[in-house]
Amino acid sequence: MIFLLCFTITSIGFLATFFKSSTRFALGILSAVTVLNLIALGWGFWIWDESQGLYFIDGYFISDATSRLFLILINAVMLGFTPYVINRVTTNQLAARNINVFVRLVLLFTALSIFVVFSNHLILMWIALEATTLAAIPLIYHQRGSQSFRTAWKYLTFSTVGLSLTFLGFVLLTQAMHPQSTDAPISFFLNDLKNFDFQKGLWTDLGIFFSVL
Repeated sequence: MIFLLCFTITSIGFLATFFKSSTRFALGILSAVTVLNLIALGWGFWIWDESQGLYFIDGYFISDATSRLFLILINAVMLGFTPYVINRVTTNQLAARNINVFVRLVLLFTALSIFVVFSNHLILMWIALEATTLAAIPLIYHQRGSQSFRTAWKYLTFSTVGLSLTFLGFVLLTQAMHPQSTDAPISFFLNDLKNFDFQKGLWTDLGIFFSVL
């Protein structure tokens, strides 16, 4: 499955950065992960037909056309990002400072992003999104200047407020959920939402508004 391939490759690259701290090794790991993810993506498209949606790990993840579309976008960003980082590090000594930690956080952010786009559970997706925010803040502050510090705090503030409003939207949606079966529990699985009748009114409107905000 494409998700497991790309997520596993990126996670192994993330763990590999703990074994050696040289600049060449870090850049090699970043390049290898980018290339291997592209190969895995192409091979996955060739081998597996997941256009109808393939659920796995107890339905918490789904591989379908939408998730694969975003996976293509993530890999496209990495394909453009990796040569840029290599060029910056080889031409600027300041950019090479703590590059091993920088690459580690990039791979963590990438792995979490892959985790998000394949998630089939709203709360799990929300937690992973919050984790991407925490991984991105040190990346923004990598140069450790005053401008980087202000930008990192702004990013943290806006992301936290946005995700807090999204969580509020989830809470409001639970108030509007009415299971079609009396014994059916409240569920945040995306494929289960069709089994609920959402009461028309303030709770539903506010829940949808904050969830998509």
